[in-house]
Amino acid sequence: MSWPGAARLRRALGYAPTRRLAAAVAAVAPLWLLSGWTAGAALAAAATGGVLLAVLVDLALQPSDTDVDVSREVPESLGVGDRATAGYHVRSRWGRPLFVTVYDELPKYVVAEREPVEMALPARGTVELAYEVYGCVRGDGALGDIALRVRTPLGLVTRTLRYAPTDRVMVACATVAGAARGAASHDCATTSWATTLVTSTGRRRHVGAIRSRASSRSSSHRPYT
Repeated sequence: MSWPGAARLRRALGYAPTRRLAAAVAAVAPLWLLSGWTAGAALAAAATGGVLLAVLVDLALQPSDTDVDVSREVPESLGVGDRATAGYHVRSRWGRPLFVTVYDELPKYVVAEREPVEMALPARGTVELAYEVYGCVRGDGALGDIALRVRTPLGLVTRTLRYAPTDRVMVACATVAGAARGAASHDCATTSWATTLVTSTGRRRHVGAIRSRASSRSSSHRPYT
């Protein structure tokens, strides 16, 4: 199977090896240098079998997307430049402890100030992650899918569970409180609007027009909304 085909299969199944598994395989590989002797071959086979057995156990301990729920809390509306508290709520119905990392696909007009962090999720427990979001440019639409990367304490394989919530957000004109912060986000607004325009029209000459308008507005100290 080609590498692109293997990548597609891995995404479809949702499983991926970890560095811990790579280290285990690397530790076992030199034993096969002794395979010229009967005892050496038996030792290498036993070690390889042990790694494979551990992987099978790890796969069996992985939950499905019906065993773990993820909900996202984001304000329904924001002003350009406004900040607000958002969060994820992860709840497990799985009978074993897990480690989870949350990823999402937020639209370009909303920016989340956080880095993916692995969190310990107790058996049949919950965990919450709070972070800040702010409106970058005006927009209205779905917030996008959520991906949850899960691993067991054994940590040889990870599984990615995908969710498609229906939550939406609208970023409107800057409020008085967020006007100063919106003015500081001109670069973000210019980039996002230019990218959208090129994607929808396919004509790069519009990018310069957007940038020139953003520059003229910033020179008059008005937030680009």
